[in-house]
Amino acid sequence: MLLFLKVCEAIKSLQFMKRNYLIILLCLIQISVFSQLNPPYYNNIWPGRPLPTDSMPIKGMSKFIHDSIQSPAFEGKGIGYCVVLPKDYYNPTFSKTTFPVIYFLHGSTGMETSDIYNTRFYYDKMLVDSFPQTILVYPNGMDGYNGKIETHIINELIPFINKKFRTSLNCRGITGFSMGASGALQFYLKYPKLFSHVVCFDGRSIAKKKSIEIESTENHNSKKDQNDESFFSLFEKTCEKYPGIEKKMKIMILQGAMRNGQKNQFVDYLISKNVKPIFLPADLPHDATAFYRVFNSVIMSFEAENLCNVKK
Repeated sequence: MLLFLKVCEAIKSLQFMKRNYLIILLCLIQISVFSQLNPPYYNNIWPGRPLPTDSMPIKGMSKFIHDSIQSPAFEGKGIGYCVVLPKDYYNPTFSKTTFPVIYFLHGSTGMETSDIYNTRFYYDKMLVDSFPQTILVYPNGMDGYNGKIETHIINELIPFINKKFRTSLNCRGITGFSMGASGALQFYLKYPKLFSHVVCFDGRSIAKKKSIEIESTENHNSKKDQNDESFFSLFEKTCEKYPGIEKKMKIMILQGAMRNGQKNQFVDYLISKNVKPIFLPADLPHDATAFYRVFNSVIMSFEAENLCNVKK
């Protein structure tokens, strides 16, 4: 009987260990998957989506470049970027021509390659001369656009792109999706002399009101959500630093189904400050491609009109 009980205990212990091993294995798999979705550095490919090549080009593309630059902000590690060049970039007739640039910031779990195929919306119009031939740049924003990655994009990547390619220094726009929409708006407000315009695709934190009190709980006292105040305070600081600049701001905000019907407090705030944002709410999924498809003409017209008007 004693032997039988010991065997039972051993089996239970083994089963417990197996369950633990299974949990650990599942955690490792999950970590592995998410690390692939948001790798920190160079030359990673969005799962299941091959990159454009000479044999599979984006229509109108002159060249696709996927590379990295060594980043002092990240202790010399290589940070990935993608560039898609317009059709006449290597045309001898345009050998001295400089081109506008648009930077696109990806969303959470994205990387430098995750939005490459949305360039087709630009090139379809470039081919019929309804959009200026433009260099499109896709940085790796990793897990957010603050701190080191902000330093990398603003102080390292943009000067590098200007040096490596024939860019028009006064023709630079910025756009972004989800987390990247918030990053694009942040960069636009912090560096208003650097970008001519901003387009925000369904940024999750942009619609919120200036100050939101979080309900107190058993373990937490009421406090302000600092993220909800950031765009308002950035705007105020920029207007203090550059008096009258609000009249020159060119902002487009697209808002999807997750907040469909909600009032966009930041848009109302901009209007109250003499900014004239374009606000496009729609019953669309949280997907930049869906917005490009539905609002293609409006987005392209806005960017083409404002691309070469970097504020003096």
